[in-house]
Amino acid sequence: MGGERALMAKSRVITAIEVDRWGAAMLTGEVSSGGVRIRGWHVAARPANVQQGDAPAIGAWLANEFRALGPSRGRVVLVVPRHECVLKHLTVPSAPEGAVSAEDLAGIVRLQMIRQLALPLEGTTIDFVPPPAGAGTSGAVLAAAMPAERLAWWNEAAAAAGIKPARLTVGSVGASVLLSELQERRGGPVLGIRATAAGVEFLVIESGGLSASRAIDLDRDPSEQPEGWATRVAMEARRTWMSHVGAREVELDSVAVLGDGSEARALAEQAAQGLGCMPETVRGLQGQGLPDGVPERHQGALVTLLGILFEEAAERPSLDFLNPRRAPDRAAVARKAVLVGALGLIVLGSLFFVVADQSLSGLRRTLTLARSERATLETEYAGFLVEHARTSHLEEWRASRVDWVAHLDGLSRVWPTPGSAVLDDLSGRANARPEYLPKKGYPDGQWKRPLTAIFDFSGKVKDREVSSDLRDRVLRGEVYTVESRGADTPDKFSFRLTTTMQAPTGRPAAEEAAPAPEPKGEGR
Repeated sequence: MGGERALMAKSRVITAIEVDRWGAAMLTGEVSSGGVRIRGWHVAARPANVQQGDAPAIGAWLANEFRALGPSRGRVVLVVPRHECVLKHLTVPSAPEGAVSAEDLAGIVRLQMIRQLALPLEGTTIDFVPPPAGAGTSGAVLAAAMPAERLAWWNEAAAAAGIKPARLTVGSVGASVLLSELQERRGGPVLGIRATAAGVEFLVIESGGLSASRAIDLDRDPSEQPEGWATRVAMEARRTWMSHVGAREVELDSVAVLGDGSEARALAEQAAQGLGCMPETVRGLQGQGLPDGVPERHQGALVTLLGILFEEAAERPSLDFLNPRRAPDRAAVARKAVLVGALGLIVLGSLFFVVADQSLSGLRRTLTLARSERATLETEYAGFLVEHARTSHLEEWRASRVDWVAHLDGLSRVWPTPGSAVLDDLSGRANARPEYLPKKGYPDGQWKRPLTAIFDFSGKVKDREVSSDLRDRVLRGEVYTVESRGADTPDKFSFRLTTTMQAPTGRPAAEEAAPAPEPKGEGR
């Protein structure tokens, strides 16, 4: 009994509210170190007479719906849709001593976000999730940015609703809390699907955290059959995963749909079948989920809010646009030091004013000029480094071009004799992403430009011996690696050629290889 009283004493009531273009979803729970106990939920569609961009009208409508949860709603966490902010997965470089100090981490993240975003710097709120405990302050961080006008809009809507949110975050972090537990349990990457009335969001979970997120407005026609809608979602899921991995050979472990019901399971199975992995559905965490009676069409929204409550219970660092992490005000420390020094000078000056007046005035003028010159030079140097990095990145990218004509000429030299093979399809693509490897500090590091050129071609041959000889001739050139694709039939071939060379070098394979064999059944 005493332990139960202690647990209850530490518990607190939290209400998570998500507002999107369709309506609002609300979930109230009592959170503690032992988990989450749901106290109430409410979902409401936005009336047709309430305009989506009208903050006072949205707030007035939200105030009426908020009363449905009862009087005890506790701390309020306001959740915004995915498209309201920009999410980036950043890599923080290591400092010479091995780790970036916690005081500098916020400044580094802000600088990287400013360089990558097209948002105006003035007023843009930037927050981030620091690396996990035990990983130091260097490594991967999840950063987010929200424009100033959107943050002002949400503050206005909350004020009109009579709500004082303690935190403003994005629904992706709530979904990632539940999906990360599944990813840690299964070990491989997980592609999460969150389907709500306002659209569909796809989340890639790797290494126990959110790696990528993509939201689309995939409206569902009331007359459309569930199978047709699931097919469209599964197609977008496959597109999301292929875009995320690119040319990397990463095997997806499972596709997890937030929610639990017949449609959720059918969607998970269809998406998993297209990606060749295991289907999963997620309704909660640690055996605690949504209460019975929640309609399946609302589970995608409410499960995300449940993830927010679990995050609050664990008190883990997360995104908060109302209280973003900021770099320390180093100027304030300098100002304080100057004021303390000035006070000392005043005391000494009162004793030796007559003797030291002229000398002291000259020293002050010199100090002021030196500080002004230093500030100007530091600003110019920082701008120069930014422009230098941009120019270097562009030059490295331009230098990574593939000489397609030279590659096609080299491949034509190894092609079988006319009549023995017919080319049906030939395509090529390149993956060139310049990378900067830091050493001590920019620009002391090194630029690298890893390049991968891929050729896919397929066709028909008279017999298997022709295609085998073609493969051997390509390999003898020591330019490409060859991978067979498609069905293995005697009269067809489908090869994927991969190389890291911008252009084939050395002696062509056709000059070293013996002529291709004549097709069987043909006479000279």
